[in-house]
Amino acid sequence: MQRILLLLTLLIILTCSFTAVAHAQTQSEYVAIAFNDKLVHFPDAMPEVVKGVTYLPVRFFAEAMGARVEYNAANETVRIDSGSQHVLIDIPHKKITTADGVTTSFPLFMKKNRLMVPFRFIGETFGYDVSYTPHGPIARAKDSRARLTDEEVYSANKQIILAEKAKLPDKIAYVTFDDGPNQYTAQILDTLARYEAKATFFMLKGGIDNYPAQVKRMAQSGHGLALHGVTHNASQIYASPWAVVNEMEACNAALTRVTGLRTNMVRVPYGSKPWMTQSYRDALVNAGYRMWDWTVDSYDSRSINPHPDDIVQEVADQTAGQTAPVILLHDRQATLEALPRILQHLQQKKYELRPLQGSMKPHNFWNDRR
Repeated sequence: MQRILLLLTLLIILTCSFTAVAHAQTQSEYVAIAFNDKLVHFPDAMPEVVKGVTYLPVRFFAEAMGARVEYNAANETVRIDSGSQHVLIDIPHKKITTADGVTTSFPLFMKKNRLMVPFRFIGETFGYDVSYTPHGPIARAKDSRARLTDEEVYSANKQIILAEKAKLPDKIAYVTFDDGPNQYTAQILDTLARYEAKATFFMLKGGIDNYPAQVKRMAQSGHGLALHGVTHNASQIYASPWAVVNEMEACNAALTRVTGLRTNMVRVPYGSKPWMTQSYRDALVNAGYRMWDWTVDSYDSRSINPHPDDIVQEVADQTAGQTAPVILLHDRQATLEALPRILQHLQQKKYELRPLQGSMKPHNFWNDRR
């Protein structure tokens, strides 16, 4: 069985390496998983709660159950057998079919190259009672072999749970850059590397065309790749809903030419209000895009020559009290000069600096989470 499970992991990595990953996880989103009286160990990808549903890596839960796991590379499905029950997981179509032929759609996703599946659905399908205790918290699957109550499982594993939770960051900051790449981007990337920080770049088509080496470097370094359009001209991009979509498609085509990748993350010029009314947002969503604004405006683009001290202060003031700020910066000289102090401040305040991910529910001024 170990050999089969290892093969499953390797094949999923090979065939699904470009599938969207989950959002970055904080301590407040931690959940432990128990099978009967023992915790299930997860060496890399951790379980997490997404919109009230607990997801976990299928390999490790299957291993805890003693199930047989088979991966079909031809159609990208995973079959899990335990006793008289089985499930068939259709990865591309995000569906799970049980032994009685019932098919259910789920927002399955990859996290650190592990296939994440809904815990309760899998547990109950294989005949286990599933419970949840807020202490920990712990989601537990159990059968008649269980001897401990949920509270006793927590007490027996409290120190392990606290240690695992301590590995996760308290806070995450998403540093984002608009209007590049340009002549400042290489030095911005140098600074991010020096501080071991990840960011997200909302890029213009012209910048992608003119600075392909920097775009490739972003991709190779693990930064977020996102779109900002073509013209950066309100009268042109907001002429119609399809004008917005067409600019993003042109920008995405440029990104694909340079990196071989596409992205679903966009930020429209000047922010989404008042321009992106319902019909505009619907057009973007129907084209497969997710629209991001920001929660922190550094004001680094509000004047021709902003002072770096002012940029640093704005970021410091506005991030106070936020656990997951999305910070708006631009590829500019003053921002480049301010960036080391911004990163230092965020790290001193115990933020982990990570890129936005295509699977995340976007933040925008319309509260449209699609």
